[in-house]
Amino acid sequence: MESLNRHPILFCLVGPAGSGKTSLAKRLLEAPAFNLKKIVSATSRAPRPGEVEGVNYKFLSRIQFEEAKSKGEFFEWEEIHGNLYGQLNSSLEASLKGQFDIILDIDIRGARSIKEKFSDETVVIFLLPPSKATLKERILARAPISAEELARRMATAEEELACFHKAYLARNLIDYFLVNADFEDTLSGLSNIIQTERQRLSRLRPDGVKSLVC
Repeated sequence: MESLNRHPILFCLVGPAGSGKTSLAKRLLEAPAFNLKKIVSATSRAPRPGEVEGVNYKFLSRIQFEEAKSKGEFFEWEEIHGNLYGQLNSSLEASLKGQFDIILDIDIRGARSIKEKFSDETVVIFLLPPSKATLKERILARAPISAEELARRMATAEEELACFHKAYLARNLIDYFLVNADFEDTLSGLSNIIQTERQRLSRLRPDGVKSLVC
């Protein structure tokens, strides 16, 4: 396991629902060799079967979430499919002082907010589906949903793919992309990106340099 003699990195996995970012983040977090930690987001939605408070999310009522938001306790927040999601200032800032790199499964707008404040620490990786047809199949396979909900999620996916195109044209925000056609191949690609970013000379702390040359 790596000894962290460099600045921590915020790896942001972004992409439309069905791109695989949640499953890939889970696998990376489960592998001790990656030495990654997750920031637990807050949400106003009810827990799904098997989800645990403080592990999957910090579950708040909509009133509690709105109160915290009004007090400025969230670094970023978004409303997605009628539910509120957000990253607490305290959680994000505490994590950047720790001894672990962080991985976030996050909306692209949230990733933009984080990168604007922590540009040196943030690496944004956009996960693409092989096709829109595959994306639709994956969304339908996750859980039964209404035609209206499917249309809403596909519309959100279109917006996120448009953001990917704009970032390509502007050459900003997104650092890497992967087409998630095969889960294990994509996981291998993520592993390579993580290792590459950890080897950047600019990430070394002064004491880290000394430990390598003295």
